[in-house]
Amino acid sequence: MRKTLFILVVFISCRSTGPVDGQKMESKGNVKKQLSRSWSITSMGGRNLESHKFTYKPPELKLDLINEKLSGFGGCNRLSGTITLKDGLVKFGAISSSRMICSDIDIEQQLLEQLSNKSYQYEIRRGHLVLTEASGNEIIMKGN
Repeated sequence: MRKTLFILVVFISCRSTGPVDGQKMESKGNVKKQLSRSWSITSMGGRNLESHKFTYKPPELKLDLINEKLSGFGGCNRLSGTITLKDGLVKFGAISSSRMICSDIDIEQQLLEQLSNKSYQYEIRRGHLVLTEASGNEIIMKGN
């Protein structure tokens, strides 16, 4: 009996609270909590953004799946919109932005095109959130 209890305690204490690399998050409520945070975009459509010198700061999204809201910064302007979790996909609604012009506007416009009214599969890969569109296009983000 003691041996069984010991094994059970060890098993429970060693369980991971989050997904491991390459694993989808299972529980819808758990996914909403794990994804609802600020994320810095490191790669978009195969373009590495980590080495780019942004005028202000790199693009960052705050996902709030619990309240179905998205906010953030596109590299030039503030962003806002809606986001939902449905049928195993992260679905973005129309994304709006403020109207400043700066040298990083092309990156921001690409981001808006890739997010607005699009759906993505999601997974955690090497500690990053990877969103993959049906066409294979990926947006990779790291948590802040």
